[in-house]
Amino acid sequence: MERWLPVLGYEGHYEVSDLGRVRSVGRWVRSKADSRQWRPGQLLRPHPARAGYHQVCLSRDGELWWPMVAALVLEAHDRPRPEGMEALHGPAGKADNSLANLHWGTHAENCADKRRDGTWQGGERNPIAKLTETTVRECRRRYAEGERAVDLAREFGVHKTTLHRALNGTRWGHVTERAA
Repeated sequence: MERWLPVLGYEGHYEVSDLGRVRSVGRWVRSKADSRQWRPGQLLRPHPARAGYHQVCLSRDGELWWPMVAALVLEAHDRPRPEGMEALHGPAGKADNSLANLHWGTHAENCADKRRDGTWQGGERNPIAKLTETTVRECRRRYAEGERAVDLAREFGVHKTTLHRALNGTRWGHVTERAA
């Protein structure tokens, strides 16, 4: 049985279910002509947000807000967002916003979940990556042998800052074979 609770901060306007659906609540609204008009409640259609997560558009007093559905579910059915926590999706993936597939966790846990689920877009999986793991290893080896980072950056067609980040592990930290 689907259970509906008010969206925190939007009580009397919107509700969210433990299955990850969001709906408006039937209510009287004031029109531009300063008359009152009954607006029946209806299910909201989720929109794809960054990286394929779902969000909905909520409005109140002419202000629009685009929250993530996962956070709405957890805040209504679990508890308000703890300090420094993110809404994490379970093994059913980011399209499943049911309470059973969600929990609060840290950013590090979220990154670990992305690696577990194969949705992490770091390294070569990043669509705008200019380096590969092989070139990062080669650059690290050659840099350790004394070649200048500026020359390596020019050779591989990247900015010197990009190459420095690959060399020191700020980026491409998952490539564990360090230069000798």
